[in-house]
Amino acid sequence: MRSVLLLVPLLFLVACGRCNLPMIPSPGIGLNAAAWFATHPGDTLHACVGERCQSVTKADAKRPVQLMIPARADPSATMRLTVTDGSGLTVRRDFAPVQHSVDGACGTVTWWETPATLTGDGRLQPG
Repeated sequence: MRSVLLLVPLLFLVACGRCNLPMIPSPGIGLNAAAWFATHPGDTLHACVGERCQSVTKADAKRPVQLMIPARADPSATMRLTVTDGSGLTVRRDFAPVQHSVDGACGTVTWWETPATLTGDGRLQPG
């Protein structure tokens, strides 16, 4: 399902003939926090990749939240994900982005993204 969610915007851009767009978007992490919110239903999370942060609520957790970072010289460089819950508990983990590609009408589109899961007991894991 995650692959479908990521491909839909890319396929839309290709189908609309917008071939002048950058072919390598910014890297990011797809945070799945569903398990956390199942055990902490009223909580709000604060998730950051580098200095890019956003709040995540149970309503947001119906699908992985995409945390993108600014474009950089090496999109394959490790990214640090930091998640803080409403009580101030903070967990951090470094993730190596995974390169994905899809061929379309405008050529090959490549992006760097890695899935991450926040478990119900507050651990960050790949996948």
